Amino acid sequence: MIRNVLLLAALLAFVPSGVSAQCVEVSDTSFSLSKSDYGLSKIVWKALLTNGCEDVYDVDLMANFLNTKDDPIYRLRSYASVGAGRKVRVVKDSHIPDRYHDKIVGLGVKITDTRKRVY
Repeated sequence: MIRNVLLLAALLAFVPSGVSAQCVEVSDTSFSLSKSDYGLSKIVWKALLTNGCEDVYDVDLMANFLNTKDDPIYRLRSYASVGAGRKVRVVKDSHIPDRYHDKIVGLGVKITDTRKRVY
């Protein structure tokens, strides 16, 4: 019995709590593409971040632009802050090489890191 308790305690010491990962969620993603000059395309992507906790969180985001096979063919990083119990609409725009314009058919936005704001 004592051995099981020690094993459980050791296991919990190495497993992250995941509280912050559960606090902020991504939903309602969309994007638009338009051709611009100089061999570039303008891409605008949007995502809704919802914080279900009572603390402010800073999150790092990865926008994966997908081809017809749902493989990421272009990635953009961003970050945002989400207040306690709040929703934030993230809207970002960037210029990407024109060669991706006709290949991008989808968007997947994921949270790559979450930090509880301490100040």
